[in-house]
Amino acid sequence: MNSTTPKPLVLSLMQYLPLAEKIFLAGASVGLIFLFLNLDTLVLIASLIALAVIFFLSAYRPPEMPASENASQGFQGLFAFVILPKVLWIGCAVSAIGIALYLMGPTNDGYQLMLLIGGMSLLSDTGIFVFFLLKGTKHIELISPIFFRAIPLLGASIYILLKVTPF
Repeated sequence: MNSTTPKPLVLSLMQYLPLAEKIFLAGASVGLIFLFLNLDTLVLIASLIALAVIFFLSAYRPPEMPASENASQGFQGLFAFVILPKVLWIGCAVSAIGIALYLMGPTNDGYQLMLLIGGMSLLSDTGIFVFFLLKGTKHIELISPIFFRAIPLLGASIYILLKVTPF
């Protein structure tokens, strides 16, 4: 009798996340077109919620920390390759949910707090990433694909917060 330990559900879903992300990004693009044409925003809202789930699950990916030449990375390596990507993915998820809540209607005020938390998280993580770039951390470019998701969400979060916040 051959006994194998089962893989956790999240790890078995990891192989399908890139495909699901592409599908829901296409849905979000169609939803944005509908939004600009003043049609229904349901496609955009559903796509943003699905993307938020994908972003949240992406935070549980095993870290892609490069094997160094017989030297440990220390706290800087741990922070740059394990902690920073997880916080970025969760910040993306929170911002995407906040944008979806904003699109649901003005009666829902919970979006402001979510956009503030997600936006501040993404903004501070972007600053930390730039610090690591300027410091010359080895292999820091491995986490740069996350910023292709984070920067547009950060821009949308800042735009919505500035739009609805009276000065």
